[in-house]
Amino acid sequence: MSSDPRDQLLAEVDLALVHALQVNARAPWARIAEVIGVDPATAARRWAAINARGAAWFAVWPTPERHAARSDAALVRVAARITPEAADAWCRTPWVLAVERTSVGTQAFVVGHGGLAALEQRIHDLVALVDDPGPVHVEYAAAVPRDDSSWRLRVLSATQVRDLSESRTPGLRAPGEEAAAEVTALLREDARMTWGAMAARMGVRDATARRTVERVLAHGLVRLGCDVAMPAVGLGRGVVVRARATPDFDPEVLVRSPSVHRVLRLVGPAEWTVSCRFTSLTELDAVERAWGPGIEVVDRWTVTAALKRNGHLLDSSGRSTGEVDVDW
Repeated sequence: MSSDPRDQLLAEVDLALVHALQVNARAPWARIAEVIGVDPATAARRWAAINARGAAWFAVWPTPERHAARSDAALVRVAARITPEAADAWCRTPWVLAVERTSVGTQAFVVGHGGLAALEQRIHDLVALVDDPGPVHVEYAAAVPRDDSSWRLRVLSATQVRDLSESRTPGLRAPGEEAAAEVTALLREDARMTWGAMAARMGVRDATARRTVERVLAHGLVRLGCDVAMPAVGLGRGVVVRARATPDFDPEVLVRSPSVHRVLRLVGPAEWTVSCRFTSLTELDAVERAWGPGIEVVDRWTVTAALKRNGHLLDSSGRSTGEVDVDW
């Protein structure tokens, strides 16, 4: 067993802390501490420790709805196990949101603005970074019913989650794109930036800054949460499942599955791509059976390494390196 503290599983209190921050990343430490049963100083100190070792980190994601409104997306896979240099180049390409090595090659989830022709050019440029890519598979996304931002640890009770959840003021009007972009940039810089600091940066009063952030979050322009290194929570095995479904199949069956962290509906003969996380690969059969008879699995492959997720670069153990390279 490794003696490196970065490789250790998170303690139960830390799992509860991460789940709390997934529910409400900006909740005051006093509120979080009360819910998980520690004092505020302990909650803040433990977060600083697990964040410093890359086991968990704050992240800002655009919602799938905003993806659909502003951009096109595609899943790109090359058959080759690309070189570390090419993999690093992929990860440092801002419009590549995720990169994974798998048992059938290296895949990337990419986005583009300006139509499919512009996205096609980006894909061409990406593949050109690989000396000998082998067969290249490209499938365009019709929808993203679930992305990593909605995946949660299941540590806190329903009551604890409710106590942490932020109530939204009804009737808030949608903010403009400029305001949404400004809020997104500030949250990426510091997800827990104080209202006073945020107001000073925006050149407005504290109350105005708070309302602006509330509007951005309430209208689904961005999700703010807490991501976690999968090995640190005992989920060090990943599988991608390709499937086709009957016309009456309800994709919510996939979205609600606790093991599923990403669901893509692609334009192709097997339209569903489902990414799962497990403690052991033996869990896959039970998860697929739970999806019911309306979906037919046509292929599966194992994720051997996650290199980038939602713009965050990961090390060989799936921990955050602290580097973010993303342009939604």
